[in-house]
Amino acid sequence: MVEHGATDEKDLSCGVKRNDLFEILKKNRDRIRQLHNVALQLSKAENEERIYDLIIEASRKILKFDTYSLDIVEGENLVVKRISECVTDSDTQVYSKQDGIAGRTLREGKTIALGSLAGNCEAKPISSDYKSALSIPVGIYGVFQTASNVEDAYREEDIDLAELLIAHAAEAISRVRARKEIFRLTYHDCLTGALSRYGLSEFAMMEIEKARKCDSPLSMIMIDIDNFKAINDSMGHVYGDFILSWIVRKIKEVICGSDLIIRWGGDEFILMLAGSDRSKASMTAERIRSHIKSECERENVKVAVSMGLTCYHGTGDGVDQMIFRADIALYEAKRQGKDCLRTF
Repeated sequence: MVEHGATDEKDLSCGVKRNDLFEILKKNRDRIRQLHNVALQLSKAENEERIYDLIIEASRKILKFDTYSLDIVEGENLVVKRISECVTDSDTQVYSKQDGIAGRTLREGKTIALGSLAGNCEAKPISSDYKSALSIPVGIYGVFQTASNVEDAYREEDIDLAELLIAHAAEAISRVRARKEIFRLTYHDCLTGALSRYGLSEFAMMEIEKARKCDSPLSMIMIDIDNFKAINDSMGHVYGDFILSWIVRKIKEVICGSDLIIRWGGDEFILMLAGSDRSKASMTAERIRSHIKSECERENVKVAVSMGLTCYHGTGDGVDQMIFRADIALYEAKRQGKDCLRTF
């Protein structure tokens, strides 16, 4: 005799499980689709800050990780770049990249899933409420961590999807840094960090175009280190290289971040001062000269500079013409005893 009631109950139970399974599959498929869209955005990100934002946005909205910390390697430390609001009272914004679970994650280069934090000496949760955690390496660049108030909170599919997101993020960081390095090598002088001649060609024309369109002032100062050949001959080229880099550092301490400093060649540099007329540029030049003198006394360095100043003359004027005039003014400064400024 068949017990129809029991069979019906069994069929119903299977039906519920089957529906639950379909619902889980649909949910995961939707999450994968959303993560695919995030991956496309990561592939187009122009800088690391945008990448950090996309990681956090996806981890919260798609993976539903409300507690998180994104820490990026800087030298020998991990620096917290993004952290959830519930733990922003933490004083630990910089820590050794060797420390704790984050340090092990970075060293081993693989995800560490902690179903229970109880008794784990490496885990140092900010709150005792946290019962489980997930620590994922962002390639060689850092660590993403999330925690939960529930033990064994992270299922296998959660970990897989989180690793997928972070893998795309690591790829994006690698791409942005590679492009930044190519830019640096192409447009910057490797010794001093100033822009190279390529940088002058690229950016000086942009400044001239802005000055022309906005009818705003623009000045150029050509700087030459006095008696640099004698410094090289008497102290050696290593010390000469130190002086070149030192001069650039001291100039950067005076000028604005938007001003351009270019290594024109040898011991000659060019400054492009956007928004500076003759008077303002003259004051900047004198501040540079004065700053170098005071720093020489403080750091026991013996060096001085001569400078030639010219200004943008408007439509029809260009980089080559400005360099020609600045060079004439610089020659006059040299002729009149050095360690001074002359204006064309």
